[in-house]
Parts: sequence; structure tokens; C-alpha cells
Amino acid sequence: MPEAVPRDRIDAAEREVALLEDMADRTAGAVAYHGGGPLAIVPNPSPPGPADAFTKPPTRARAMNRLFFNAFILAKVPIAWIAGVKPQHLDDRSCRMAVRYGWLNRNPFNSMFWAVEGMAAEFSTGALCIARLRKTERRISLLLVGLEANFSKKAVGRIAFRCDEGEAVDAVLRDVVADSVPRTLRMRSVGTDEQGDQVGEFFFTWSFKAKG
Repeated sequence: MPEAVPRDRIDAAEREVALLEDMADRTAGAVAYHGGGPLAIVPNPSPPGPADAFTKPPTRARAMNRLFFNAFILAKVPIAWIAGVKPQHLDDRSCRMAVRYGWLNRNPFNSMFWAVEGMAAEFSTGALCIARLRKTERRISLLLVGLEANFSKKAVGRIAFRCDEGEAVDAVLRDVVADSVPRTLRMRSVGTDEQGDQVGEFFFTWSFKAKG
């Protein structure tokens, strides 16, 4: 049987949700969509400091970025929080998400359930898009319209999914802002295990559309 979640973790999670709701009430910006429904309000303008929020020495701004991300997952995609998806790195060019194999995210074959890998992979592309949306002067909707996946090895231990297509996102956003013509972008995320071996590869197609 799984261990009970400690009360202090539940309290901390509830505080994060309250913070997220307060931030959403006080900010406005790009609206991201997933599967046809609103996913998140992306604050605008961008917070101070570099976008590399998860890997540099801790500061208040970076701590808030991590807190906001975790609260966002808990409030908007709670199954990803339960599965253990965590941010590892985010800058202007790349994003890396990680998830560790465990009782809650396993499959009958003693490895990670493929959809959990997909959540981490999707966040590595979606977070990169949302980070760039925060820096545009237009309201742009973001919608996931396509998914492809290939698996090459059983996923056990800690699996990290990385997307390195920040520059491609910038190029698409520049075009959408310039002429308001909707565009799509196919983004690749590669998952590797603790030995550095590739376990999976996902391709997510995102649609970008100017609003108003």
C-alpha cells in the first residue's frame, strides 16, 4: 500500500494553490489552451531576472518561479503533480522536466506508464512555449493539436525529458505577432534515463493564434 501523504506536504500544497490563484487574479497575459480548454493564465510582463529559473543558485525570484510552476501543476494538472513531474531547467532555448519511476506511476511491466512519460515530455515543450509567450506584446492562444511518440527502452529510475526548441518558438511567435496568421510548430522532446540512454521520444504539435 502507498504511504499516506504527510500533513505538512498537504498544507504546503494548499498554500501554493492559494498563491497561484492570487497571482492569477492580479495578472493578465497570454492564455494557453490544452485540448480545447483553458490551461493557464500566463502573467505578463515577464518577471525580473533570466528565464533560467530552476538550475541557478536560489534567489527569491527563482524560488517564486519554482513555487509558481509547482502550484500551477497542482491546480491545473493535478495528475502530473501526483505522478511526480518536476521542473529541472528552463531558459530561453531549452526546458527539462523530470519524473521518477515509482508505485504511483508504474505499469504492469515494472516500468513507468507511458502517459506519465508523455506528461513530462509535454511540459518540456509547453513550458518553453509559455515562457516565450510571456514576452510577446500580443495575446496569443496556445493549443496542443498533435502528438507522436516512440519508445526505445523501459523507463525506470529518474527520467528527464528535454526540449531544445526555444529559438523555433521565438521564430513562430515573431511571425504570428507580425501578421496575425495562425501557425503550428512541431516540437521534439527526448527522454533519457540516469545512465544517459534514450528511453523515449515525443513530438508535440502546438498551434499559435493571435487573439483580438
